[in-house]
Amino acid sequence: MITRKQFGPAWYEEKNIKSTNYYKTKFQIENNLKLCTLGEISYMPIFKQLRKEKISMLPHLAISEHVDFLNIYNSLVTINKFYSLKSLMLASSLRAHGKSLITILLAKIFSTMGQRVLLIDTDLRNPCIRHRLRIKPNKGLSDLLTYSELNWKDLIYPISDNLKVISEGQQELRPREWSDLLCSIQMDKLMNSIHIDNSFDIILYDTATILGLNDSNLIAKNVDGVILLTVLNYIDCDLIKETLVHLKKQNAFILGSILNNLP
Repeated sequence: MITRKQFGPAWYEEKNIKSTNYYKTKFQIENNLKLCTLGEISYMPIFKQLRKEKISMLPHLAISEHVDFLNIYNSLVTINKFYSLKSLMLASSLRAHGKSLITILLAKIFSTMGQRVLLIDTDLRNPCIRHRLRIKPNKGLSDLLTYSELNWKDLIYPISDNLKVISEGQQELRPREWSDLLCSIQMDKLMNSIHIDNSFDIILYDTATILGLNDSNLIAKNVDGVILLTVLNYIDCDLIKETLVHLKKQNAFILGSILNNLP
């Protein structure tokens, strides 16, 4: 018999398609989930184009200076006065909700504000950072986790003076191996090595979706803060709650939510 824990992302996506049980306002999310809203991203036509055509983000990085992203940045700076937030991840229940695009833009706004930022693509199933930032195929995370002799500092790709990237890498893996690598002792050691190094002020992890996968478990547990990405009138309420339960089981420190308004 197939148990609920064995259901993959496709099962959750199908459930979401059939649902009409959505949060319609940020106040519903705040009251029902007991989460503060770190910021709300207005509908931007360019987002639809970027998501549909999967084009490069490089000509559009100035979007990060939009007031919505400045508000998110200011919210995180305020929280940082009380908690040390060096490493962050944006958690998304399902695919196609803008997680990677928003993570890239957060990395950009932090770097624009003078922070030294490292963006790491840990979504080995559906990596997109390299494609979005027009990085040539090169060694990256999967190689670091496979070959212990590699040094993570040697695999950094510069986007600008303050923004650097470690891509997904070049190892061809079976689906089960993705989770095994990302939840391995090697990953734990790598995250710790990067965190204690003084080369960067902010480390952002672009991760796989939460529901139906274990890929992000170790990352959620080890980062200083997790931000929940939600979409009004788009994600089933129970799925958002299940995402929170999953993150809390990893002892993740959930900072609050970002609301993304999709068309």
